[in-house]
Amino acid sequence: MPDPLHHATLPHALAAHARTSPDRLLYRFLPTGDDPAATWTFADTDRRARAVAQQLLQRSARGRTVLIAHPAGPDFVAAFLGCLYAGAIAVPLLPPRLNAGPRRPAAERFAAIVNSAQPALLMAPAAAAAPLAHAAGRPDLPHLTPDTPDLQPADLPLPDPTDLACIQYT
Repeated sequence: MPDPLHHATLPHALAAHARTSPDRLLYRFLPTGDDPAATWTFADTDRRARAVAQQLLQRSARGRTVLIAHPAGPDFVAAFLGCLYAGAIAVPLLPPRLNAGPRRPAAERFAAIVNSAQPALLMAPAAAAAPLAHAAGRPDLPHLTPDTPDLQPADLPLPDPTDLACIQYT
């Protein structure tokens, strides 16, 4: 009998828990600034990740790098898990403060990572997506924002455990 706690990938585990414990709390996001507190169950998280994955697949992101420039919070979680579901290679990165000037080390590091990763897509907050692409020297870089209308999540094939899932620049 297979071990019920062993899953090949994070999407495999999330999908299994969404089926067996859909209403169980998975994330609680505490309020920051104007953002209200939010809670996501396994089913909520699975649905949101699949909706992002569907958008990524429509943009041919499978097997390609996708830069995730969201601050910590619900949009980051949905973006990261969506990349995993879509078979895209997540490149999580804290975005630089763009009003700090173009020669700041964080902006230079951001541009260097974008140059190295060669992302097919940028996932970022709506107000930051175009300025971040421009700051990275890639003003034409397509972007997906959380404001993009939600699609109904589709059944997706789960990723292969041998596929590259994430590149973390340190």
